[in-house]
Amino acid sequence: MSRRDRGARSQRIQRLVDIAAAEERRLATSFGKVNAELRSQQSQLGELHAYRQTYSTAAPGTAVSHSAHWKDYQNFRARLDQALSAQQQLVSDAEQAAATARQIWMRQRRRLESLKKVRERYLSDERLRKDRAEQKQQDESGAHQSAFPVRHDGAK
Repeated sequence: MSRRDRGARSQRIQRLVDIAAAEERRLATSFGKVNAELRSQQSQLGELHAYRQTYSTAAPGTAVSHSAHWKDYQNFRARLDQALSAQQQLVSDAEQAAATARQIWMRQRRRLESLKKVRERYLSDERLRKDRAEQKQQDESGAHQSAFPVRHDGAK
């Protein structure tokens, strides 16, 4: 690998870092949306539980005094229980989706951090090579000057 190619290593890895960073941001946004959906589903489940609790504490004797009303009351409670069960399933699905989205996001985040470390190592290596080259050039320049001293008395 030529010196010119070596100097470009940090630039090539920087492009990968930029791509990985954009993907990490996209996945973080996606995770945020999935998490917001989870909170929404949990809120709806809470509302259904509260409604069921309120409806269940109504005195059956006053609200359902006739047998037709009693049957309607039982049918409504059965539908409410089905809605609660369905909502609980939606919450479970949303929890799974959030866990998966978080896992994918965190994997990409670790990859990004790894690429950043590689980039820093490449930059450090490039600085070290540059410093060594400058030192070598200074040493050679100093050796050349001592091998051919310049006389100031006008003699050749």
